[in-house]
Amino acid sequence: MPSGAGVRISIFGQLGNGGITAGNATPAPVMGLPTGETISQLSVGVAHNCAVMAVMGSGDVWCWGRNDDGELGDRTRATNPIPVQVAGW
Repeated sequence: MPSGAGVRISIFGQLGNGGITAGNATPAPVMGLPTGETISQLSVGVAHNCAVMAVMGSGDVWCWGRNDDGELGDRTRATNPIPVQVAGW
């Protein structure tokens, strides 16, 4: 691993670990995604992320992180460090 690449800071909750300022030095699961489902697609942004779930073709979309302009699709502008389901998907 390159020098300085170890700790990832989550100032907008984009790590999905439930914290706004917590960082992870190692990979960790995203908290709050539906159990029993797998991710079929993942979209990663600078300050937010979204996952498409794949069990039984549900296709539900969950997003987490910064939401100043409604990026999370939950009809709010509240930053969320754990996934929220995209409304109307």
